[in-house]
Amino acid sequence: MAGFYQEFTLVPQQNVTANTTLPTNGMDLGLFDEVRLFLTVGAPTGTSPTLTVNVLGVDPDGGTVQLAQFNSGSAITAAGEWTVSLVNFGRRIQIQFVVGGTTPSFPVKVTGVGKTY
Repeated sequence: MAGFYQEFTLVPQQNVTANTTLPTNGMDLGLFDEVRLFLTVGAPTGTSPTLTVNVLGVDPDGGTVQLAQFNSGSAITAAGEWTVSLVNFGRRIQIQFVVGGTTPSFPVKVTGVGKTY
C-alpha cells in the first residue's frame, strides 16, 4: 500500500502568556510513521520575553517525556518559524510552552504533516 500525507493543527493560533502544555490530553498521531511539526511565532510583547517550546511524548498513563525542542535548545525571543521532525514518537504528543520575562505574550500556532509509509 502506498503511503499518504495528512495535514493537521496541533495548537491553533493563540497568545501564550504563561507556561502551558497543549493539547491537554495530547493529540493522537499513532496513525503516522513520521511527523513534521511547524511552529509559527508572531512578534512577542512584554519586557524581555522568552519562549522555549518542547515537543512531549505522552505515555499511556499520562506521563510525558521530551522528544524534541524547537529552535535547537535556544529560547525564542522574536517572531519566526521553526520545524522539527519526529519518528518513533509513540502515539500521542503535546507541545509545552515555557515563557519568561515580564508580562510576556507570544502569538503561536503549531501545525504538522503526518506521513505513513
